[in-house]
Amino acid sequence: MAVFKPTGSDDDCYAYDDTTLDRSSNYLYMGNDAGHIMDTGVRFTNITIPKESQILTAVVTFRALGSESGTTCRIRIFGYDIQDAPAFDTIGNFLGAGRTTQYKDWTPAAWTSGTDYDSEDVSNIIQHLVNGIAWVSGNDIVLFFEDWSSTNGAFRGARSYDSSTTLCPRLTITWTPPRPARANIMMF
Repeated sequence: MAVFKPTGSDDDCYAYDDTTLDRSSNYLYMGNDAGHIMDTGVRFTNITIPKESQILTAVVTFRALGSESGTTCRIRIFGYDIQDAPAFDTIGNFLGAGRTTQYKDWTPAAWTSGTDYDSEDVSNIIQHLVNGIAWVSGNDIVLFFEDWSSTNGAFRGARSYDSSTTLCPRLTITWTPPRPARANIMMF
């Protein structure tokens, strides 16, 4: 098991109404705030998992920065379908990043400020990425937390890297390494 985090200000962000990308906010927002759609992206760096390891569990832990109890916050979690994800820079790159076909739906309950909350297990997304043809241990992974039909006023706000380098989102992965290749032994 290992825990991975963002390591810089450009490693997490949130998009507001698909028009603005905020990379330096203390908050990471996801959901629907008074009709405004908010999506979050987080880049976890230096994922030291060997190619084709078996991913057993993978969850993202968020530290709530505010108390939010909007009735139905629905988030769909995707990965950036690339084996070494770059840092965030523009809204165009955020929106245009190819998402994995693997995803996980998450309906977080109400959040209380200062409390940690785990996402649904996203091992299917991480497995897809570490099985990729260009995956090497040490690559970076991006996960997107996108509004998926949340009710008006249902959103969650978490600490970002800019808010706290220790309480920013943490990706905890447990895995088993791939089996070593068997040597071909020829009998004469």
